[in-house]
Amino acid sequence: MPLGTLTAGVNYDIFAYASSGSVLLDPPVAWTNDTTRATALTRQNGILIKSGAPTRRYLGTFRTTSTTTTEDSSLKRFVFNITNQLPRSLRRIESTSSWNYGSHTLRPANNSTTNRVEVLIGDLGPLVNLHVQEWGRSTVADYIAVAIGEDSTSAASPNAVTSSAGTDSSSPTLDSTLSSHLVVTPTVGYHYYQWLESGSPNGITLFRGTAVSGGVTTYGGMIGVVNY
Repeated sequence: MPLGTLTAGVNYDIFAYASSGSVLLDPPVAWTNDTTRATALTRQNGILIKSGAPTRRYLGTFRTTSTTTTEDSSLKRFVFNITNQLPRSLRRIESTSSWNYGSHTLRPANNSTTNRVEVLIGDLGPLVNLHVQEWGRSTVADYIAVAIGEDSTSAASPNAVTSSAGTDSSSPTLDSTLSSHLVVTPTVGYHYYQWLESGSPNGITLFRGTAVSGGVTTYGGMIGVVNY
């Protein structure tokens, strides 16, 4: 379906209808905002349809990345199908080998909001399952951590379990493994999941992304799956 000239960063619903033995598509229907439809869905004989227009069957939703494009990638799952759903991988790896951060305040990993994955949920039900892992160390005795933010760049999601690691000034060159795991059924609409980190304000905290250790390349990042 040609997208034509739409508005970037907007969700659009797709509806189909029958005409003279052919299946045709209505023009895409824009949402009011990231999480609110302008035109509601309802069910007829168990099938989702356009409210007030029972001949229009709901096929799915997409989100634009420009005025003429959408995206379906491991970073941005922006094409939602209501039928024939399959697990879709999510993946964000930080290519920087290492960086420093000296605060207990949660922030995006490596101070980059690109360290996230994004999904679009057209109808309630799909499950998002994500795991973050990276490595860190500090020159003083303190605690460092990673977390996953749900539509937030500064707060850990209550839908995730998170581990922190105690650092030891007597072994400042030893890395600790840090991880967080989130499982959630998101509400309808657009959502992002941000990889977060917390360092030590009392010494030098070093975090690792993609690095070679013992001849093996290790990858710090976020991986998972959304089921649609």
